[in-house]
Amino acid sequence: CTDPDDDNDGSDDTQDCAPLDLAVHPGADEDCDDIDSDCDGDLVDEFDDTDDDGDPDCTDPDDDGDGHDDGSDCDPLDGAVYEGATESCDEVDSDCDGDLVDDFDDTDGDGTPDCVDSDDDGDGHDDGSDCGPLNPGQHPGATETCNQVDDDCDGNVDLGPDGESVCVGPCDDVEGVDEQSLEVCDDGLDNDCDGMPDGEDPECFSGGCTDCSSSVAGGQGAVPLALVVVVGLLKRRRRAG
Repeated sequence: CTDPDDDNDGSDDTQDCAPLDLAVHPGADEDCDDIDSDCDGDLVDEFDDTDDDGDPDCTDPDDDGDGHDDGSDCDPLDGAVYEGATESCDEVDSDCDGDLVDDFDDTDGDGTPDCVDSDDDGDGHDDGSDCGPLNPGQHPGATETCNQVDDDCDGNVDLGPDGESVCVGPCDDVEGVDEQSLEVCDDGLDNDCDGMPDGEDPECFSGGCTDCSSSVAGGQGAVPLALVVVVGLLKRRRRAG
């Protein structure tokens, strides 16, 4: 009762915040715990305190102060990430459900939403260089087919690498294109599968087509009537056979 330094730590009891604890006194080494060892009124000192609540992370059950204990929080140091948080379309699992996609589009099903996926359709070509970023069958180097789509992204529709139409020849696998169809003169297709698309087909000069508005119809290079008649007869025989 008369000892001015009860714990004999070298600090008067009047200056010692724990006069009965030898390890606690002004100037003592601070540990990351719930004890103010150096009597400066601060538990944090040089230790991390993510949510600035005065409790160092090493002893704080909720480091980021988001209301969710660190043990159940998939990112205990980010106050915007916790179970039940609002999910944004990004590369962060904000709601801690193990899924980045949630309600967002994921064209190729790779687990990365389209908004942050560099290759939405998963065809091996970045969206920036892919003329069909949501169509895995359309990309630079794809095989051009007769479908009125620029499959290989070369700026030409239904034209092969040699500049020739890919619609010439067997083509009855295209909707509306078969040997029983009439030629449509301005669609780039060989609708009647006779090997002569659009302006090359005499039917575009003789009225035997569904749309004879082609600029070549009746113009320069018009096919002689006799040839039209012969071609028409040959077609009828082939179809009859």
